[in-house]
Amino acid sequence: GPPFHQGLADLLVSPPESRLAASRDLVSRGHLPTMAWVIRTCEDRDDDAAVEAITAVLDASLASNRSGAVDVMVTAANLLAVRNPQAIADRIAEADQPVARANLLRALVRANTEEALAVAQSLPEQPDRSLESIALLARARGELDDAQLRALGRAAAGGGRLPPDLRLVAAWLYLDRSNALDGAIPRIIQP
Repeated sequence: GPPFHQGLADLLVSPPESRLAASRDLVSRGHLPTMAWVIRTCEDRDDDAAVEAITAVLDASLASNRSGAVDVMVTAANLLAVRNPQAIADRIAEADQPVARANLLRALVRANTEEALAVAQSLPEQPDRSLESIALLARARGELDDAQLRALGRAAAGGGRLPPDLRLVAAWLYLDRSNALDGAIPRIIQP
């Protein structure tokens, strides 16, 4: 039959240990159910085959203009940021669309690993304030200079165009980095 049907048949008849490799053709064609299956299969795996499969899913979802591809891309980016944050940085540099770039930067924020922090610190300045604020948030788990700390405070207060969910993270990190958590927590939780 058509190449898509042949790819699906190859995947279905493959032995379990070969299915990730057999899924490559369908992933490269942007087949969302196969991409979602690869993500579920690789969630708890940290081997090279899983990292390669997640990377293939991320690349296919970044190239796709289908609405469902965004959810797959976010999940793949989150998984890859923990396993290979440099691959995320490479894709940030290549991404043309601000939404894709923002989701890739968010993945570095969520990764919360030393490797992701090192990669975030090596990122060049981002082209707009919102993206730069997310990149600063990814760097904020490490050491910040005074200018970066002030920028983090501005971002937490709404001056960095961060989405509301990230403003909360920025506020927490700002209070932590400025040694103000102990005084702020009682004021936050008391009525």
